Amino acid sequence: DKLIFAFPVTMAWVGTVGLSKAGLVYGAHQAARLLVTSSAALILVFTTQPSDVVWATTRLLAPQRVGLAISVGVRFLPTLFERLNTVMRAAEVRGYDFTAPECWWRPRQTWEYGRRMVRALPLLTVPILVGSLRGCGQMALVADSRAFNISARRTTHRVVTWRTEDKAALAAGAVVATGVLFLVLTGHGRF
Repeated sequence: DKLIFAFPVTMAWVGTVGLSKAGLVYGAHQAARLLVTSSAALILVFTTQPSDVVWATTRLLAPQRVGLAISVGVRFLPTLFERLNTVMRAAEVRGYDFTAPECWWRPRQTWEYGRRMVRALPLLTVPILVGSLRGCGQMALVADSRAFNISARRTTHRVVTWRTEDKAALAAGAVVATGVLFLVLTGHGRF
């Protein structure tokens, strides 16, 4: 079994690709996987402060650098998309065309769109990389000025104890994990 992607047997690589029930189920399964993964990431981004991510990783006995990497990545993504949007608007002012074709099934329009995107790739990537490297330099200076990773054990002013809600959530997660494991081992978790 493949852990990430597995193509169904009915998928044809040469000739006409036909629709089948197995193919539709496979497509729905892959779409659901992508939706769950991106939803979990969005929930983390919108509900958690970056400092809470660092604190949680240190409570889980993970290195502080892991928490910093996650929080910086979460904080950096909106900036990256904003920078990409700014560079694309500036390129459009200079005459580049980034409009998608109206009909994707027409090969000539799709080919032209792909060609325009490949030609504009250096124009987009260089300013984004330069800005990202500047942002990384500034982030390193901020981490140094806050004495990040200066001591072996990081201290915190938060004191958290296990409450009834925490125990209930842990028990519910264990029940769900046990149920999923049981279904997979008995063969019911596959289609």
